[in-house]
Amino acid sequence: MFEQIYNLHLIDGGVVSIKEEQDASGESSFMNEFMSCKSEHVFCIVDEISGFTYVPKRSIVYVTTGDVNEVNDFGS
Repeated sequence: MFEQIYNLHLIDGGVVSIKEEQDASGESSFMNEFMSCKSEHVFCIVDEISGFTYVPKRSIVYVTTGDVNEVNDFGS
């Protein structure tokens, strides 16, 4: 499985990175949700290290794509 990394560049100069499966498509993909939601929308980003981060759409200046990483599935 591969995952795409997106970098959310915020008004205050900070950058928040998120990951999603590269095969995500349709309404469930981050970019589709980002483009179609209203400015009042708040994204809840879950990270193994920092826990939950809440980012309002109006605080995001722009989004860039980062690396694509291969995730090993050790359960199979």
